[in-house]
Parts: sequence; structure tokens; C-alpha cells
Amino acid sequence: MSAAGLHCEVWQPQEWAESDCSSSSSEPPEFFIDLYVSSYANQGGETISSLRYKNFRRRRDVFTQDSLSWSAISTMLSETSVPYHLQPFFIQHISLRARRIAAQPTNALSRTIPIVVELVLPLPEEEESGSGSDPRVPNGPGRASRASIEEMERAEIELGICGGDCAICLDEIECGAVGMPCSHIYHRNCIVKWLQQNNLCPLCRFQMPLEMEEQEEQ
Repeated sequence: MSAAGLHCEVWQPQEWAESDCSSSSSEPPEFFIDLYVSSYANQGGETISSLRYKNFRRRRDVFTQDSLSWSAISTMLSETSVPYHLQPFFIQHISLRARRIAAQPTNALSRTIPIVVELVLPLPEEEESGSGSDPRVPNGPGRASRASIEEMERAEIELGICGGDCAICLDEIECGAVGMPCSHIYHRNCIVKWLQQNNLCPLCRFQMPLEMEEQEEQ
């Protein structure tokens, strides 16, 4: 699966050492995940790349339930330095493939299912350019201001605009959802929780006012 410089592959290896990643019969079924993150940038006609690797054990039901998979996969991606604004693309694909792999008849009796996840993404701009960041902007995502979140919550989505899936939890969007100023629509609870950690729209990186900016104005 690819989009705008991003690439994601998820598969179950055919050969693996069961003793290395098997779980005891008393533990809930789980995934054993090998996560590879490859970042790249073009500088002076040359391609610069880096590779990060980490393995995880995660309960299978956490990955296969929409209500739980977003947080679990986002935590994994954050631990391998995948930027927040790119995570919705990867989370959607990883969650979908994990559900399909878990549903295969050959895995019905498996306590542990090994999967390999390979991600390709561009290096963050600050790493690519080597320039310093604005000291007024916190490193990493910043919390959106309370006032901007409350204003967004007051904007109900009309009946004809609803539809599609929420890019955060992957569930269908029903009426009563809210839209950001950039016009992207999410479940109310999903986007509020997101903006309390990150002021960027998950899909287009539209910037909501930062909490620190609101405090400076007072």
C-alpha cells in the first residue's frame, strides 16, 4: 500500500522459529511483530536513508478491535519515531492486514502469530534540512488550545456531509461528528483526544492554535 511517498507492507512470514516467539497457553493469543521503519531524503542528488527496527508483543484482540487498535499501533509507531501526522495512513493499513491475517484458518489455533511490518517514509523536514526548529514550537506534537477545541466541538456536521470512516479509529462516521477548519471530519471523541496531544490534523497537517500560543496572548 502506497501514498504520497509513504509505503506499508504487512505479512506473515512462512518460516519462523516458534520457540522464539511462542506464548504460554495461559496467556491470551498475541502477535509477535517485527517492525522495520525506513526513512529517506534527497540531498544534492543523493538519497540519504536510515533504518530503525524494533519488535513487539501485542495481544491479538487489541489489534483486531477498531476501538483498541488505534492507540496500540500509534504507540508502536511513536516508539520507532514515526511522525504523528503520518500515522493514520500506516495505522489503517496495519490494522486491516492484522485482522485479515488473524482470520486465516491456518491461524485459528495459533497462540502466537508472527507478522512483519515494513514502513517507508520521508525524513522529517528538520532532519532533512538540518536546520533548527522554532523555539516557540515544542519538539514533537503540541497540544491544541482549549479554546480552539471547544470552538470546533460546537460546529455540528450536517446530515448530508456525514459518511465515510474516521481516520483515527477507522469506524464509520455517523452524524454528530465534528469537522476541523480544514474540513476533515472525525468522531468527536477521537479528534478531541488527538488534539489534546497534537495540534495537527491527522490527514493534512492543518495547524490548530497551540496551547502555548493561547497562554502567551493572555
